[in-house]
Amino acid sequence: MVQDQLANKERYSKAPELALWATENEGDGRAYSDPFEPKSRFPSVTTVLKLVEKSALVGWAARKVAEKAIERWMDMGRDPEQIMKWLPFAHNDYRDDRGWVGSGLHAAIDADCKGEWFVHELNDEQKAMFAQWEHAKAALMIRVRLSEFTVRIGDTMGTADLLIDISEDFGDTWETLIVDSKSSRSIWPEHKMQLGILSKATHYFEKVPEGTPGAALHKYADPETKKQVKTYWLKKPMPHFDGAAILHIREDSWELIRVNNLDLHAKRFSIYRQDWDLKKELKELGD
Repeated sequence: MVQDQLANKERYSKAPELALWATENEGDGRAYSDPFEPKSRFPSVTTVLKLVEKSALVGWAARKVAEKAIERWMDMGRDPEQIMKWLPFAHNDYRDDRGWVGSGLHAAIDADCKGEWFVHELNDEQKAMFAQWEHAKAALMIRVRLSEFTVRIGDTMGTADLLIDISEDFGDTWETLIVDSKSSRSIWPEHKMQLGILSKATHYFEKVPEGTPGAALHKYADPETKKQVKTYWLKKPMPHFDGAAILHIREDSWELIRVNNLDLHAKRFSIYRQDWDLKKELKELGD
């Protein structure tokens, strides 16, 4: 069972096909390549948002370390040296576990949206969350237009979860929304900034068969097999949409949280984007 979970974790952690791993971007986080600009490198939206100050998480991390210390006190054998090697990073175990839960849910929703068979095992928590996704689909009469699609916004790229049509009045009226699904306990300001900047995309990339007129070639090394993979892409105009929202999914509930003031959230993101450039320039200068 543990081996299955580890295999699923690795499977869920796969980047979008146009994304590059952190090691391919000098350790600065995930980057993307635009297939129409060979050898291009653009930071991902989520990489830029890692610059957001998270002082509120300091207390959370301290609590998680304390909880783990109590839980594993006997295992550590009261050895101070062993404690100092392991305990300062104990909160990362919880963070990584929660990331695994969210990644698995995202993968299952994406497969469902694309009508693909999802072969990876979900744990009970993920199954409960997926059931809430199905409740949301029925209640909102969700029609999926795009799922896990990569976009470019100037000198930044990112992948949006969903572009969907919904109706909250049994089909009398419909609206189209860019949606980011979240399974975290709380919704944070960076979640809104993420939707704000994604809403500014004018084009998205669609994977197409080899030989498709106008398609650009994108080559990358498969992270599992290390073999070179060739894919082909079209750059297509973003469809019209009416707004953006977060679909907040928990084990026992779901909520569609509309994100307003997208222009301001995008403008706030741009501040962090400028900071990312300055940080990189200073690093290159050895400062």
